[in-house]
Amino acid sequence: MAVATRWLAGPAPRRDLVAGLTVAAVLVPQELAYATLAGLPAVAGLYAALAGLAVYAVLGSSPVLSVNPTATSSVLAAAAGAAFVHSGHYPAALALAAIMAGAIAIAAGIARLGFLAQLLSRPVLIGYAGGAALIITVGQTGNLLGVSVDARRATHVLTALPDSLTHASLTTLAVGLAGIAALILLPRVLPRVPAALTVVVGSIVAAAVFDLAGHGVATVGDLPRGLPGLAWPGLSAGDARSLAGPALALALVGFTEIVAQGRSFARGDGPPDANRELLALGAANVTSGLFGGFAVSSSFSCSAVNAEAGARTKRAGAVTAAVVALCLLAATGLLHDLPMATLAAVTIMSVVRLIPVRALRRLYRLQRDDFAVALAAVAGTVVLGILPGLGLAVALSIAGLLYRVTVNQTEILGYVPEQDTWRRLDRHPTARTEPGVLVLRFAGPLYFANVARFHHDVTQAASDEAPVRRVVIDARTINYLDTSAIDSLSDLRRRLAGDGIDLAVAGLRGPALDTLRRSDLGRDAGPVILYPTVRQAVAA
Repeated sequence: MAVATRWLAGPAPRRDLVAGLTVAAVLVPQELAYATLAGLPAVAGLYAALAGLAVYAVLGSSPVLSVNPTATSSVLAAAAGAAFVHSGHYPAALALAAIMAGAIAIAAGIARLGFLAQLLSRPVLIGYAGGAALIITVGQTGNLLGVSVDARRATHVLTALPDSLTHASLTTLAVGLAGIAALILLPRVLPRVPAALTVVVGSIVAAAVFDLAGHGVATVGDLPRGLPGLAWPGLSAGDARSLAGPALALALVGFTEIVAQGRSFARGDGPPDANRELLALGAANVTSGLFGGFAVSSSFSCSAVNAEAGARTKRAGAVTAAVVALCLLAATGLLHDLPMATLAAVTIMSVVRLIPVRALRRLYRLQRDDFAVALAAVAGTVVLGILPGLGLAVALSIAGLLYRVTVNQTEILGYVPEQDTWRRLDRHPTARTEPGVLVLRFAGPLYFANVARFHHDVTQAASDEAPVRRVVIDARTINYLDTSAIDSLSDLRRRLAGDGIDLAVAGLRGPALDTLRRSDLGRDAGPVILYPTVRQAVAA
């Protein structure tokens, strides 16, 4: 009751009403398409959308995010249930995968693991989303041609394309291409008209007038009327174990999407709380699975429509959920003649925006390493498939992180008088060095993975800059030392001392300084001297 009172007393109820209705006009046809993309009856998309929207309206932290099945979550769900396609338990498998993904997200939220949203880097997400978009687009070839194809991998579809063309239904292809053309033209000619809803309604009318089903065009068919009931998927413990990996992938991708989009649409109240988003996403997925739906995530297109339509609170999502419920109660019979080719057109146009041509160009211009990683994620997803592609994307993210913290360069510094500080010699022409003193800087943590590189760089620089009497390590940017780093510093001290060079560490602070002081090296006040600043270490 208290929640309902706050909603009624909240600001701008009219804006939320308009936004909720606007999103519903876009969402309903999309969810019918995404259900077929997942290999389920079209009504399952509405079940999942109802669960996601209603639960997030209560538990979520963003006023504009729309939580419902997306193109990516639909394809991931289909990949998760691939082993159950011919078993008769495919819908139950997708429902159980959603429940398990939700349970994982809830557990992560309780454990406050929201920081895991950073596990996938931006370039990897761009590449993975692009690869998924290509798979989805190519995978809709079957519905456009009126043939059956294995849509899980783009390579399979392209290989079978010549044979598919010989069995294609030209009428079905015409319906699909007409839908794509209308979805392209309508937003330009009538920008205020919901294009997807208009195309869906128009195709239903055309199907009835021209008897498209009698000309070989597949339609949605009969859909059950009424709200979904709660039911536990009747699968064994062994089946659940086989879904554990896919469920983890669904949870990871869903969480990454919801946090990334929450930050994109954040307004003055700041970004959404990551741990709360985990709980909300988890509860939405569990509810969707119990309703006979499949995995849900944050929909960028619907969230964007919500924001542009003026949504101010989560009431907008509740309004959209109410419209979905009304469709289930009163409008499922109207969808009987909806051509599957039209749903394919809606799906294709929904995911075209995910093909990251502009983003890849930007990465190529700014950072070639990120461009290569994104391109590898695209290729891996297209060639290997959605779930293996996601695994590759995670591996690339972790590998990129390890590479950057392992190959940090040791920089030679000089004093810049006009700035009264020490800067890199190769970037500041006015920087000058002190005779007999070599000042070096190493950025980041110093630990087992990079101490060998650090040791080599210091000894090499001391040799190249001879004669040197003192090496000063500017340690202000070293925020962590492990035992391997302490041992390496001890060995470095002995090696430099053998050449008549003493070692000084300047500016070390915090836990790293505490670690060094606890060590034998830190207690030895002779060969290694700790200074608070580089200036003092050089002047000594």
